[in-house]
Amino acid sequence: HLAADAYCLLEVFEALLNSPEKFGLKPDFQKLPKGKPKPQPKMDRSPQKTPASPKQKLETRTDETRSNPSNKPLSPREFSVICDNMLQGLGRYLRCLGVDVLMLDNDDDHRRAAEIAREDGRVILTCGLPYQTLRSQIGEGRCFSVDCSEKARQQAIKVLKHFNVRVSLSDVFSRC
Repeated sequence: HLAADAYCLLEVFEALLNSPEKFGLKPDFQKLPKGKPKPQPKMDRSPQKTPASPKQKLETRTDETRSNPSNKPLSPREFSVICDNMLQGLGRYLRCLGVDVLMLDNDDDHRRAAEIAREDGRVILTCGLPYQTLRSQIGEGRCFSVDCSEKARQQAIKVLKHFNVRVSLSDVFSRC
């Protein structure tokens, strides 16, 4: 399992390398900075309206907001989520990219995700019917509907792009 996850992350990294500008990255994003990295300040995460694709509008209805209102890039260390039990592959992907991920167990009720999201300031990643209920419980921009028909790699790319999370080489496997 872990070897497959690691292999898949290579595909994500390759996609980032091939089209860094598509994900809002500089062409040389993979180069490590010289010297000590400077700590990044915490960002205000109140909601703001942002455009969505027609398909995403259909999937997420009115959830066209981001939890990153300044639209400044977030590092994976500044982004924390809780994943629906149907999105464990996505959760593993994001964790390997440095995101703080909690995952619901198979027997957890979706209300538990809302409780954790409110307590910890996490974004809920879900799919299907629970989306509307969860979104109403935690507010705009704090719940994201993921397309379950996609592979975890593509789901991860969409989540990172939507929340403007920028992954650097030093983030990869930093939580594994």
